[in-house]
Amino acid sequence: MGSLGWPELLVVGLVVLVLFGAKKLPEIGRSFGKGLREFKNSVSGLGEESAPAAIGDGRKFCVQCGKPLGSDARFCAQCGAKVGEPAGAAKS
Repeated sequence: MGSLGWPELLVVGLVVLVLFGAKKLPEIGRSFGKGLREFKNSVSGLGEESAPAAIGDGRKFCVQCGKPLGSDARFCAQCGAKVGEPAGAAKS
């Protein structure tokens, strides 16, 4: 068995385009990306927490992206997620 190269990926892409149509591809890509992000978060332990993650010395981290938060932060400076909002919640 060989590895997938550019010609094989091109054929797969064309088959997907024919099966789903050009209008559905962005939606499929978004769904795929969201699924990968949720999988990554579940594997790394950033599950459905309702408060910012904290460690023993009192520092808090964003539950969406894992970046450090300021002590009085209401929103993450990196991803814009509201502090205390569950991971995966819709942003307004």
